[in-house]
Amino acid sequence: MKMFSFLIPAIATLLPQNADYFERVEPAQNNDKDDESVVQDNSIEHHAILRKFQDSYRFLRFAKHSSHRSHSSHRSHSSHSSGTINKHYSHTSHTSGTSSGGYGDSYSNSSTGSSSASSSKTSQSSEVEKKITLSSGNPTDASVNLLWAFSGFSSTSDAEIEIYQNGKIIKSFYNTKTTSLIAKNLKYSTSYNFYVVVKESGKTYTSNIVTVRTLSDPYSYDRNEIGINLSELEKNSAILVSSIENTVELSKTTQILIVDFYSDESINSKGREVANSLTTAFRNSNKCTIVSLPSNDKETMKKSGGIKDYKQACSYGKQFSANYVCYGTIEKISQEKKYKVNLKMIDVKEENIVTVKEMYVSSK
Repeated sequence: MKMFSFLIPAIATLLPQNADYFERVEPAQNNDKDDESVVQDNSIEHHAILRKFQDSYRFLRFAKHSSHRSHSSHRSHSSHSSGTINKHYSHTSHTSGTSSGGYGDSYSNSSTGSSSASSSKTSQSSEVEKKITLSSGNPTDASVNLLWAFSGFSSTSDAEIEIYQNGKIIKSFYNTKTTSLIAKNLKYSTSYNFYVVVKESGKTYTSNIVTVRTLSDPYSYDRNEIGINLSELEKNSAILVSSIENTVELSKTTQILIVDFYSDESINSKGREVANSLTTAFRNSNKCTIVSLPSNDKETMKKSGGIKDYKQACSYGKQFSANYVCYGTIEKISQEKKYKVNLKMIDVKEENIVTVKEMYVSSK
């Protein structure tokens, strides 16, 4: 409408001024002069003014009609944005005839471009965002349950999934239906970072990072109060492990589960310290992998008094995918100020005892 605002004053100059018109026309109409030339001149002027008025009236109607069409095109554009194609303007352009001139064709092209742009945006927005969300359960002293959810991935996708622990892959598989994993053999009171990577169709998607901290040893105790010589225990444990390695063939892939030794028909700090010393000796030899026993299983074993036969040892070994299980007892020699440690090592697969060792530790 703004484009016509500057034309109104110009149009007004073409229209007759009412007072002047009647002053000039009425005398001509009421004049009884016989002079035909005067009457003829007045008539010609009168018709000329009427033609100018009619032309101006038609122009104003065209301006009003064009303004209405502009509003219609605005509504049509809004309809394009909402996904509905409005045909009203196209119909108006056809019925306006020659009055509309080239305006209809110009808008038609603009409408087509707008529709194409809208279709392009719809196509882009229809692409589903792919996302992996990682979370964790409550950690124990040696493990944590990892859980993840996929968004935008097909359940039949052949994407490669990698689970990372502190920047290193701990598990890799091709199955988007798998959404959980238990990270095991973690150390006491230690923080770990986990995240999931999905590789699909040449693209890589990474989850958020989850940081967990394992619990402290639920059976911690004051080592200075357990009543045995700890330095001697550590030394003799290293000698005993070396003896075992000469008897049993081990490798870095061999998994050994070492459970707390029991003393006086129960698990106590002395039996736990023996298991810890043997674990340290095996790890220092770097010839096998130690399987950690979760705290809830330690609690169960403590209540039951520990492993007392090879059948129990095999059951625990199978539960934690161990190749061998070390268990035994620690007992005080009443006549002397020392303790005797009895160790048995079980082959889980064969379900038999592969070696029996013993060592002595002075009391403190």
